[in-house]
Amino acid sequence: MADIELIEAILHADIILAADDAQAPYSEYKFPPALRTAVTQALAGARSAYSAFQLAAGDQAGASARMTQARVRLADLCRNAHSTILAIPADTDAEEQEKIDALVSLGFAGGKLGDLGDRAHLLDVVDAILANNASLPAAYRVSAAITTRLTNWRAVNAANEVIARGGAREPLTAAKDAARELLEKRIARSRLYICSCNDLGEYNPELALYDFQPKRDPGQAQPQPKPGAIAAAPAWDAATRTLSVPALPEHARRIKAWRKIAGGEWEPCGLSDTTSVDAAETAPFIPGGVYELAVSGYNSAGDGPRSPSVSWTAPL
Repeated sequence: MADIELIEAILHADIILAADDAQAPYSEYKFPPALRTAVTQALAGARSAYSAFQLAAGDQAGASARMTQARVRLADLCRNAHSTILAIPADTDAEEQEKIDALVSLGFAGGKLGDLGDRAHLLDVVDAILANNASLPAAYRVSAAITTRLTNWRAVNAANEVIARGGAREPLTAAKDAARELLEKRIARSRLYICSCNDLGEYNPELALYDFQPKRDPGQAQPQPKPGAIAAAPAWDAATRTLSVPALPEHARRIKAWRKIAGGEWEPCGLSDTTSVDAAETAPFIPGGVYELAVSGYNSAGDGPRSPSVSWTAPL
């Protein structure tokens, strides 16, 4: 089940960081490094916790399939890392030994690939790479692109293992709820900081750039109209997971992506101030899931009507 409050917090934090990026370095509204780091870390933690929760959704059979997919990806990444290091030229016996020692540190016994089809060996290699890679000589380190993907797929495997073995989702739910609470606190800190920048306080119109509603005196302004409708279904790019429209609808400042897995409810999944929006901004798609995808206009008054939808099945 979607956690709409957490999704909205993730999207709001994205807007806050984008607004901070747009501020000049000398601006009074530019976040101090400590606040910027606090929001960024809470956002990353919320995304990770919600992704784990989403990817562990479904029954034991579905979780087992996702574990299999995760291990296939992990094995491919380990082979890539092994072959890349093995291909490094060694002009002397000492250099050859240094290369073998690096492979051993990364979990490859005797420098050999080993049976990556064996679950225990595969996870031992993955854990060794993640634990020891940074301490190796630079020439033998596994690239950041590989270690990042190893971390992500390791988390997918771990999250689904609980479900596949018949365990409960309480730990994942608790982690998600804790991440949401922390992110909401960091968002509140951001608002307080903007309010503290000058004497306008909560009446500062700058708050709107961060998707906060400034206070107004009674009768000071008319409510903003909600965005108009988007008449046609958006264009879907499965490779980049983006939805696109020709133009923002009337009164919209942004477009919001929506998705609904078969049997589920519509949930927001991305927000953009351009005509293209990432539909996997809040969490990845569940492998094999059959989705409907749509967009709507968005401004401080709320969401406009959803567009007609397109259908898509996430690859296994």
